[in-house]
Amino acid sequence: MVYMVGGTYLDHSGFADLKEMKKVGSTKDITVVAQFSRSIKNRPTKRYYFERTNRDGPLANDVVEDLRDIDTSDPKALEDFILWASSKFPAKHYMVILWGHGNGADDENIPNATSNPLLLNDGLPDHNVNTRVIYRSSFGKHAIARKGIGIRPSATAFEIDAVDFLDSRKFKKALASAREALGREVDILGMDSCLMSGAEVCYQVRGSARFTVAPEGIGPADGWPYDKILAELVKRPTMKPRELACEIVGKYLASYSDYEDLSVTQAVCDLGKCSALANAVDGLAEALAANLSKCEARKAIMLSRWQAQSYEGTSYVDLYDFCNLLQTNCAQKDIRFACQKLMKTILPKGFVLKSVYQGEAAQYSYGLSIYFPQDEVSRFYERLDFANDTRWVEFLKEYVSRTRRPKRSKR
Repeated sequence: MVYMVGGTYLDHSGFADLKEMKKVGSTKDITVVAQFSRSIKNRPTKRYYFERTNRDGPLANDVVEDLRDIDTSDPKALEDFILWASSKFPAKHYMVILWGHGNGADDENIPNATSNPLLLNDGLPDHNVNTRVIYRSSFGKHAIARKGIGIRPSATAFEIDAVDFLDSRKFKKALASAREALGREVDILGMDSCLMSGAEVCYQVRGSARFTVAPEGIGPADGWPYDKILAELVKRPTMKPRELACEIVGKYLASYSDYEDLSVTQAVCDLGKCSALANAVDGLAEALAANLSKCEARKAIMLSRWQAQSYEGTSYVDLYDFCNLLQTNCAQKDIRFACQKLMKTILPKGFVLKSVYQGEAAQYSYGLSIYFPQDEVSRFYERLDFANDTRWVEFLKEYVSRTRRPKRSKR
């Protein structure tokens, strides 16, 4: 199941990916379906069922339903698609792919959220108001908001000119409702979206999916090589979900091997180990906060944060790389112990089952990022389950406070 939300800069890529799915099509062992919501006004959302016998015809031949111009911020839109697909085409295993722009766990993309009259008290857009909102994308640009889907704060399919946001709570609700209807977890939650292999994103959807497949960093608009992934699945339809998830990561990396100077990442995470991850991060946060008042420890944390693998235009760092640097840079035994424990929780054979990268800009990526701003902590971040269940946000606030320069006195 591929849930697609296009946009001014993505519609053409959406059609290209639909053609890749069509190229392979469904068999007696696998079913390929998609739902595509476009950015153009008055263009209905369409559902596709790709039959193997119709691989050479136009995409219009594969449309099985024309829907209205749906509100992609409504969790029911995602839920309905999952339930429609699972009821029409019941299967032993289910993979749900969210396709579009992503923005991880950083929700500082709508400026003046507290003063904007179109935003409710919790910072979410009032979708009953027929208007547009200006916001800043993860690429640092401003755009007129139109339509799209974004998990706020943990964004997926975060459209550069979007206003229909599927926030983190609604995203969790949609997947939880789907799980309840299915009677079990989705086997693979794929996120063909930027910045989505983060500790916060994974923790938010725990219990609703077994594995995630997503990138830590920014990804090219071409996205996944659906034809190659599906062709492999047709060849080996009895693959277990874990094996398929790792196969996707390998096919993804191989599809960009000829792209010189392009940096990409992709990882598989085991959500069954979310509790262990949260406990290890909580222990690190406790050790870091306890030592922030010590000058040398604070310098070591700052140096490690500065050196750690990060992703351009974001406040994310690779969690494993940060810990690896910190255990070397810092002399405090409790911090080093917490770093080592967290690293063992992530790799090897831990939370991250497989991680790949290409390009120097992503060379210290190990599969899992974490939110680590240096100037201000998003107030929306505190609403995430990860922030509520660990002391990471408390550490971040203390870190920002301790490392910020005092106000300059006026003469």
